[in-house]
Amino acid sequence: METAKDWGIAFYRKFSRDDAMGSAAEMAFRFMFALFPLLVFLAALSAYIARWLGIDNPTEEILTQAGDRLPSDVQGVLEPQLREIFGNRNPGLITVTAVTAIWAASTGTKTVMKTLNQVYEVDETRPFLKKQVVGVGLTIIGGLVFLAGAIILVVGQALGQQIAEAIGLGNAWAVAVTYGRIPVVLVLIAIAVGLVYWSAPNAGLPFKWTSWGAALFVVAWVVATIAFGFYVANFASYNATYGSLGAVIILMTWLYLSSLLLIVGAEVNYLVDARTSEARSEERQRGDEPTNADARSSRAERQDRALESLVRPRGADGD
Repeated sequence: METAKDWGIAFYRKFSRDDAMGSAAEMAFRFMFALFPLLVFLAALSAYIARWLGIDNPTEEILTQAGDRLPSDVQGVLEPQLREIFGNRNPGLITVTAVTAIWAASTGTKTVMKTLNQVYEVDETRPFLKKQVVGVGLTIIGGLVFLAGAIILVVGQALGQQIAEAIGLGNAWAVAVTYGRIPVVLVLIAIAVGLVYWSAPNAGLPFKWTSWGAALFVVAWVVATIAFGFYVANFASYNATYGSLGAVIILMTWLYLSSLLLIVGAEVNYLVDARTSEARSEERQRGDEPTNADARSSRAERQDRALESLVRPRGADGD
């Protein structure tokens, strides 16, 4: 039975062998490339949603909700762009930005697929069309989760109060909605990340095992985001040193940290599944494993050997 030390050694060796930090840098660059077309599309779409929800000034609402989280120079750059986009309700803008955003974001998704295949130690054998469908599907899901999270955070409080007043639930319900918005958004993120861990790699990993990595990612991502924001606000001097490029450097660093944590969650999923596969292999040797599990025996045996090699101390083989 592996100890916590064995798991730590296995994780460190797997993390190093997969060049996780280099892969995270590539993913961060792709995400940076895809972020701005995606934001333009979501802002253009949000203009129609804001009008449907009766929000007269969505730009002011977004900046108010962001509050002190955004540096003043970032707000100064962001505000006129948001006002222009929200003021333009041309359907053609949505169509053009949607196509551009999906194309740009799919490049980032394909990088995630390649990286997770490397983490799970599998080759990409899916047909070209299936890979494109998976990539575009994950891109759309990510955009919808982003949009849903933004709507919940921006209009969730006002909408909750309106619902509470309409059906007579009182202030308690409105307070619950106000403070329950962030947990709901985090659950949405965890589900979306779980879908990425499940469908992006060509591994056939059971969806239930992706919950370990997804939960770890969400918790670590929240902690890292808060810690990085505190560091930027109190210790770093990006704006003084780099001027207007400071906001870009901050964003790039945050994307790198997020990408690195996404890989960390995938590494945890791999190790958990490898250990579970080892247990299934032992059951098969005793004759206790159901016959329908034999279809996955090859992957299980490969992961057994991989986990054993990761936790075995160096020099144990006599080399």
